[in-house]
Amino acid sequence: RETQERSARQKFSVTKTPEGIVVASPDGSLRIAGNEKTAHIKIKSDETGEVEMHYQQESLAPGFPADIPIYKPAVVKMSQCFQGRNAIATLSTSDNMSKVAQFYRDNLSEKGFTVGEEVTLRDLILLQGTKDDSKLNISLRQHQNDTVINLALTEQKAQP
Repeated sequence: RETQERSARQKFSVTKTPEGIVVASPDGSLRIAGNEKTAHIKIKSDETGEVEMHYQQESLAPGFPADIPIYKPAVVKMSQCFQGRNAIATLSTSDNMSKVAQFYRDNLSEKGFTVGEEVTLRDLILLQGTKDDSKLNISLRQHQNDTVINLALTEQKAQP
């Protein structure tokens, strides 16, 4: 009984590095490394296997899917990728929403996506593309003098 209580209260190591900090469990089941601009999280378990997530401010995270069209000129505010092809990103540009929307209409099919539904409201445009087992949702929103671009790619796993 005493051994079980001790193992349930694992102590995590915290190490300061030139790149930030690393927090890790003694058994290797959890590792978090990063700073205020970048992070990498890895979780291992018997039930789910290994889960990984990368976060990056001001640039695309490592492993960000290359087939997601990135509008230029736009500034990447943040991005994340996790578990295969699942990814999100927020970008900003001074170009107007209709110009950005046209870029995505033109470039989705060039990257292998089938262009899906589109919804236009006053300050918002929603676009969708599908490719194999992935769905890309794009929202364009006018914010002051900029267009904010939100990209979300989700991979749909086939049910056994």
